[in-house]
Amino acid sequence: NKNFSELQLFEQEYNLPVTCISNNNKYILAGYSNGEIRSYSLESLSLYFILQSHIKCVTSISVNMQYLVTTGEDGFVNVYEINKEETLELKNNIELDNKIPVGVVFSNNKLYISSMDTPILSYIDNIID
Repeated sequence: NKNFSELQLFEQEYNLPVTCISNNNKYILAGYSNGEIRSYSLESLSLYFILQSHIKCVTSISVNMQYLVTTGEDGFVNVYEINKEETLELKNNIELDNKIPVGVVFSNNKLYISSMDTPILSYIDNIID
């Protein structure tokens, strides 16, 4: 028997679906079909911030305590630094020509990206200057 509970946490005014989620030790981040990302406290489940990251559906989120990386159907990868005040600063905005990124991993200043329309795993080095 598995305990399964429904939290009506991801409701928003337009009733759009959540297309991806991720977390670090403090927050759950939910990506929506309208390009919006909402962050919720892991402790209280209350809304922390709203970020309009993409102009189309958010397809993946990778987050740690220092960086937030998002991809979208718009073909862009956005890299944000989470500073000490827990605000975001856009550090890089990368357009992938003729690709729709659907998965991203940020590790050791490198991005590993999977795309919907190719079997090739891409990687970009030196993301943060």
